Amino acid sequence: MTDFLKIEQIDGFTVTYLSGRLDIALTEEIEKEFYNLIEQGHTKIIVDLDGVTYFSSSAMRVLIAVKRKLDAIKGQLKLTRTSQMVNKIMSALELIKVFEIFEDVDSAIKAG
Repeated sequence: MTDFLKIEQIDGFTVTYLSGRLDIALTEEIEKEFYNLIEQGHTKIIVDLDGVTYFSSSAMRVLIAVKRKLDAIKGQLKLTRTSQMVNKIMSALELIKVFEIFEDVDSAIKAG
């Protein structure tokens, strides 16, 4: 766990809380953290983005890569509390429908 990533287990989901500036300086480390989780058998991952103050295109690339890796093993990636900034990036890249996005962690868990 790092300053920008907190992790907890809730009802069979691995809930990750990202925070701070998610720019190119951090994306490689973030990607490694997610890949480590997947390698450890965590295949139902929720990413809470409420604490994110800046979200770069490289951070979006990491989420896409993690989603592809999870899709390949029939896993799940859900996003929660996405900001207007994140939604704009996703819309511009036509990715808004690619991800499951929920208002909060509880809603993502209840959806299964």
